[in-house]
Amino acid sequence: MPKVVDHDKYRQYVLEKCVDIFYQKGYRNVTLKDIAKHLNVSVGSLYYYFPSKKHLFQEMYKMLQQKSKEEFHEILKDCKTPYEKVEKFIKSILENPTIVQKQSILIFDLVREDSPKTVKKISFQFIRQFALILQDELQISFEQSQMILVFAAGLIQGNFILKNKKFFQPPVNEFLKLMKKELR
Repeated sequence: MPKVVDHDKYRQYVLEKCVDIFYQKGYRNVTLKDIAKHLNVSVGSLYYYFPSKKHLFQEMYKMLQQKSKEEFHEILKDCKTPYEKVEKFIKSILENPTIVQKQSILIFDLVREDSPKTVKKISFQFIRQFALILQDELQISFEQSQMILVFAAGLIQGNFILKNKKFFQPPVNEFLKLMKKELR
């Protein structure tokens, strides 16, 4: 009897497993052969679900957008005030590589590889969606949510490159002081 495969679940499984591969090795250094080897499947079976590495990456990125929204809500669920939410969000960036961090690093990596138009579209969608989530969750203006995201993006990139949390603590403290005044 042939093996029954839930194609949607399998696609989701592949996408989830690819996040760390792309995050660790970078878009340029990952091949479908690497992914197939990591998943212990044939390259042909990957092509059945994803016609190219670029398509797989784009699907993975869409999945990450949804997961980052869920993660963001989970991180902030116990916070009462807008300031507490901003504080917890910013501090979470320093604590561990969250989905939002991985997604940001992946887009930085993709910038080097793909056409600027494609990257700009993907980046804009991610940033706009996240700014709207921040705006709604914190009940702040869109401009304030953009400011928080710009700071967070710099923190994410710097933390990824330097891996020195102590270096970022003073600017994080200063940013949070500003936010406390802004979000009264």
